[in-house]
Amino acid sequence: MADDWYYTQSHERKGPVSLAKLKSMADEGWLIPNDLIWYPGMPNWVPAEKVRGLFGSALIQTLKGAVDGIGKHPFDTDSKLKPMPTDTKQAGTAVSTHTATHAKNRGPIIDWNSLTPRHILAGCGGFIAALGIAFTAVAHSPFALAFMLGGLALAAVGMHVEVGQLLGQAIENIGEASHKFRPCFSSTKPPYQAALSTRPINTPNIFADLPTNVPSEIFTTLLSASHVRVERIVSHGHCSPEAFWYDQDQAEWVIVLKGAARIQFEDLEIEMGPGSFLEIAAHQKHRVNWTTPDEPTVWLAVFYGEKA
Repeated sequence: MADDWYYTQSHERKGPVSLAKLKSMADEGWLIPNDLIWYPGMPNWVPAEKVRGLFGSALIQTLKGAVDGIGKHPFDTDSKLKPMPTDTKQAGTAVSTHTATHAKNRGPIIDWNSLTPRHILAGCGGFIAALGIAFTAVAHSPFALAFMLGGLALAAVGMHVEVGQLLGQAIENIGEASHKFRPCFSSTKPPYQAALSTRPINTPNIFADLPTNVPSEIFTTLLSASHVRVERIVSHGHCSPEAFWYDQDQAEWVIVLKGAARIQFEDLEIEMGPGSFLEIAAHQKHRVNWTTPDEPTVWLAVFYGEKA
């Protein structure tokens, strides 16, 4: 019997599950007192709240007894529930009838059977947060602010199931709204593309106009702005003169786009191929030891920073 419990939600019968699983669902808020449950041998489906120990705890029962004016739950005065067969369709009909009866006979404002210890924790957190807000308004102290934030954290922990359900519903609503109001265009192209001219425009190409015979390296400025200069450098077997070292006032970022080269620093030599790049600090001495003699070597160099 402990593992053959069935329950109904959204007009559907679900199960079988264990009584411990039902208890866990009740504690986390996935099973509410209005949901009907049944196990083989019971003559009728009954509200989940009718099962002893499924909802509430000793703490809840103590609080319930301490509050005056708590009457019997309307289910205690309802007429007997009709026997419920175990098929899904009839179980769903029972849920609708039971829900309508519950809406007609309103119970107390506080449904004690639905409360769990986490709800008490959330209530205490809310009370602590309210005190913190009052102290913050009066004292303006960090302690009062910490008091308020701690209370809010307790309340959030206690209501994690409800908060998760609200966030899930909000995400679902946003998804539905974005789908509903998604703009539709009759053209297959976006409107900004349809408005553009289809006339082809030739853009510069960094590999264009590469000379086949390069008596000396070619330096072409592609962009020049305040503290920034971009150059294309074309080498063809060239290297720096003997005993010559570059000592630049600006930092340099350089990449080899085509060909190959070797750059010499004071303490090491670096070999570079297509896609290789490096950064050279201002006044870091360096020289070009070798570039490919059988094809052009194309560099892209970016000089930046204030001249030192």
